Amino acid sequence: MIFEEKLLSNYDYFIIDLDNTLFLEIDYLFQGYLEISKKVSELSNLNQKDKMHQYLKEHFLNIGRKNLFDNFLQEFNIQNFKIIDCLKILRNFNPVKNIYLFKEMYFFLLFLVDNKKKIIVVTNGNVNQQKNKIRSIKWFGLNNSIEFVYANNYKPKPSIASFEYIYYKYKNQIDRTLMIGDMLSDEEYARNAKIDYLDIKELKKNMKNK
Repeated sequence: MIFEEKLLSNYDYFIIDLDNTLFLEIDYLFQGYLEISKKVSELSNLNQKDKMHQYLKEHFLNIGRKNLFDNFLQEFNIQNFKIIDCLKILRNFNPVKNIYLFKEMYFFLLFLVDNKKKIIVVTNGNVNQQKNKIRSIKWFGLNNSIEFVYANNYKPKPSIASFEYIYYKYKNQIDRTLMIGDMLSDEEYARNAKIDYLDIKELKKNMKNK
């Protein structure tokens, strides 16, 4: 409670990252990888959808997204499908299963809305894909109180191009603004914008200890 009261008294504007800050990104990505596996398997006349899906998931978890689709197409000797085709599917599909906010973040957003704080989600990444993620999340009405800013429309974080848009739109006080995120780019974004930063792990730890 003391932690929350401190946030309330110190800040009026909350800039929050999206992926792995408000929700678990793999809940979205792994559904996208399944869609890619289906399409590649069908178009290549292969019956390896499940194996392909497992490969993409394990590659992401163990190595990351670097060279993910390049390695995937080589692994299964796919000739009639390109990396750009995989990206197009990922950027345009709509998940079948619902995606949920982290429980702590749902209650935190609710707490901010109830206290009439300004919430702005600033997210990097392909704009269409990020919009699809946001549409797929179960917000329970909280999205009506949030402005979504797509940093790639300006310049991705840690560039403060998107912050400059926010600053001039709301004429907000820098010393009354808090950035919440999970990556170094979020921390650097806050530092470049000269606003305070809070790591999501610290916030969730305090939420759990309420």
